[in-house]
Order: sequence, then structure tokens, then C-alpha cells
Amino acid sequence: AALRGVGAITRWSVKLLRLCHGMVCVWLVLFMAYKSKDPLRELFSPAPWINNYDPWFLMNSQGVFGFINQHRVNLVLEYTDGPPRDPGSQWKPLDFKCMPGSPGRLPCVISPYHSRLDWETWIRTTASLERLYTQKAPPQEYFNQFPAFLHNLIIRLLHGDTDAASLMG
Repeated sequence: AALRGVGAITRWSVKLLRLCHGMVCVWLVLFMAYKSKDPLRELFSPAPWINNYDPWFLMNSQGVFGFINQHRVNLVLEYTDGPPRDPGSQWKPLDFKCMPGSPGRLPCVISPYHSRLDWETWIRTTASLERLYTQKAPPQEYFNQFPAFLHNLIIRLLHGDTDAASLMG
């Protein structure tokens, strides 16, 4: 008789757990729908961009991907083993590990991760370099828009920093 009672309590507790689980799932869906109203409004606005709408970062708009660039303007770093001012020096590309670069190189696959240097370089340079390109800006303007972390990277590469070199392709 005692075992039958335990079985009834177990069945009852399983039903209660399922009910609680269902209520939590419904609550989460309603909460996400409520928190999504501002990001959705921005997503369909004329100029979507990344914004955060609450202090806990529960919802944001991934609007940076809401547009496609018309021009692909990539940052290209090159090096030479010869004298840099010699017109006969062979310049070779210094590719980033996973950013599109040399056409002969296979694409990088490190999913679900990403190379933080490549990602930051792409995010920081894509929009600003495209804007300069469409405005036919002089070369000095490109240099002025160059992110500070890339200045530091290049200085470290020029000084032979092996940690900095290991970040490159």
C-alpha cells in the first residue's frame, strides 16, 4: 500500500513539474515578445543599427546586418623582404587569419568561434572605408580613419612581436 502512495505522489509531482515547465516557457515567450517590440521597430526603420534596449542586454537589434555594403573595401597589409623604397621589391600580402584576403587562399572555418582581431577589423573598417571610397577621399583620409588598435598591431609587427605575428594568417 505504501508503494502505491509513492507512485501517486511521483505521478502528481511529474504533472506539477510539467505544468510549471509549460508556464515558464509561456512566460519566457511572452517576455521575449514584449522585449522585442523596440528592436523590431528599429529593424524595419529606414536606418537600422545595433542598439541595446535594456540594461541587462536581454534584447538588442542586430541591425548592423540590416544592410549590405555596395562596395567591398578591405584593409590590405603588405610586407617586403627587400628595401621598401626599391621599385623592384616584391610586396606580399599579410593576410588576416579569417578575413577574406588573397584569392588563392582557402576560407577559414573555425565555427562556432571567430577571430576577434579579424572581426574587429572588419566591423571598424567596413563602413568607414566604404564611405571614404564613395566620396573619393584622398589617401590621407583613409589613414585618418585607421583604428588605433591596428596602428598598435602594425607597430608590434614591425618590432618583431611574435604574439602579434601569430594573430595574422
